[in-house]
Amino acid sequence: MAPRHTPDADSGDTAPASNQPAHVQESAHAQEADRPRTAYERRGGPVQQRAIRIIGPIASVMAIAMFVSYIPQIMNNLDGHKTNPLQPFVTMINCTLWTIYGLWRPKRDWPIAVANMPGILFGALAAVTGL
Repeated sequence: MAPRHTPDADSGDTAPASNQPAHVQESAHAQEADRPRTAYERRGGPVQQRAIRIIGPIASVMAIAMFVSYIPQIMNNLDGHKTNPLQPFVTMINCTLWTIYGLWRPKRDWPIAVANMPGILFGALAAVTGL
């Protein structure tokens, strides 16, 4: 927190409103800046926290729905109407990387990992059946 300032009568500048010497105030300000921020401070206020709690699960469900939408493509591939396997192959690689990222973080990020696991399966099936 920055110190309050009051006008300095001689120079027109502002000076700290504290009785402490400037180097002590600067040291306290540096300590405040070096202090690790809490999760609440890093992520914003209550509105942002609520938005994260709402958007996260919706995004996870939509990701899974996106990957499940490969089922008609897989069925067409199996019926002989082959499609280009490049896009589902890239999806499989992308989802594999996101799953690894979610699982290898120091604090596992299960929503990211779980939301991308179906993409590995359905991307692989769509790519293989499209060959």
